[in-house]
Amino acid sequence: MGMKILTNAQIELLELFKQDLNEVELLELRRVLVAFKAQRAFQLLNQLWEKEGWSQQTMSEWATEHQRTPYLSQNKFLKK
Repeated sequence: MGMKILTNAQIELLELFKQDLNEVELLELRRVLVAFKAQRAFQLLNQLWEKEGWSQQTMSEWATEHQRTPYLSQNKFLKK
């Protein structure tokens, strides 16, 4: 089995935080990292939105779509 190599981001974070952080600092770091990941997710979603040509109309249609499949017990009840 091969050795797992760290990503460039992991190496950078390890170098940056060689010393322990107190609880307050650690919480702040987590908040910064979560905000960074959220920003990236929104950027990717916006790119997908533009690529697919989605609009507010698309979102409205999705919101009213019925995609659930009834359970077998529901089917039996509905046939009565």
